[in-house]
Amino acid sequence: MQALSYLIAYYSNNQLNGLKVYSASELVKFSLSKDEKESATFDSLRRWRYVGIDDLGTEPVNVKNWGTDTSPVIDILYKRYDAMKVTVLSTNLNMDGIKEAYGERIHDRICEMYDRISFNFQSFRQK
Repeated sequence: MQALSYLIAYYSNNQLNGLKVYSASELVKFSLSKDEKESATFDSLRRWRYVGIDDLGTEPVNVKNWGTDTSPVIDILYKRYDAMKVTVLSTNLNMDGIKEAYGERIHDRICEMYDRISFNFQSFRQK
């Protein structure tokens, strides 16, 4: 994700246009945060030109916010889809896993919006 961020910034000739990368778990934390900066970051995700969501599927899909069930990552994906903004996802889930975790509607949008690139080599984390 970071390498892709640098490429986007380089080819757009503007460091500010690079991919802003957050883990899916961070987005959930930001959505629930009382910290002004973190909640502002979450609110601005739908407006940024390029956003990367790393490790999709590692976060709780549904969380309680003041007793109300919310789905922060799904909400961001819907808002960015509606605004036709570039969103890059990384996940270890296959398409069936995405459908199971996020439901048919998100699965359908991901199939429509994204080109999937599979990496089938040994992980750097495995030794």
